[in-house]
Amino acid sequence: MSDDLEDFDALDDREDSDDLGGRTGAMTAEQIANLGQVLCDVLDGFGFMFAEIPEPGAPLPTPSAALVARVGFTGPQNGLVRVAVPGAFGPLLAANVLGLEDTDSPEAARFGRDTLGEMANVMAGRVTTALFGAQAVFDFAMPEVRDLSNAEWREFAGHADALIFQVEGHPLLLQVQTGGQTP
Repeated sequence: MSDDLEDFDALDDREDSDDLGGRTGAMTAEQIANLGQVLCDVLDGFGFMFAEIPEPGAPLPTPSAALVARVGFTGPQNGLVRVAVPGAFGPLLAANVLGLEDTDSPEAARFGRDTLGEMANVMAGRVTTALFGAQAVFDFAMPEVRDLSNAEWREFAGHADALIFQVEGHPLLLQVQTGGQTP
């Protein structure tokens, strides 16, 4: 693993981060709205899907299987974008992107993880532009997609900076963290 990715692992595990987030007021309402709009735009343009914010206090089910995709970035600000979804979301996204009729097809299953990683990559690019401006130049790490345990899902959902959306009947968790300026 490269030093940059190890730095992102440390950023991912921080307790005292300069997180950009939703539920604790670490972000302004405008920043939250901007991230929500970015997610909606990416899902619409990339995956032909619609995202919505669930009702406050609505239960968030823990899926039997889940995935998390993450993309780190370095530049004027360093950071990390993470997207967590139930395992069934990957093939659904892949089917939409590839124009497949059957979300249960072998192709949808085979490309589910890669498509989720690419969506996270697009999200990272759009998020950095939304937060730091179009003139800022960033380098992005390769997307990483891995399984997420039930405990990790609940921990992610419990982060003060996790934004929760509903997409095509599936929960989607979004987290954007920044780790300060590049020296």
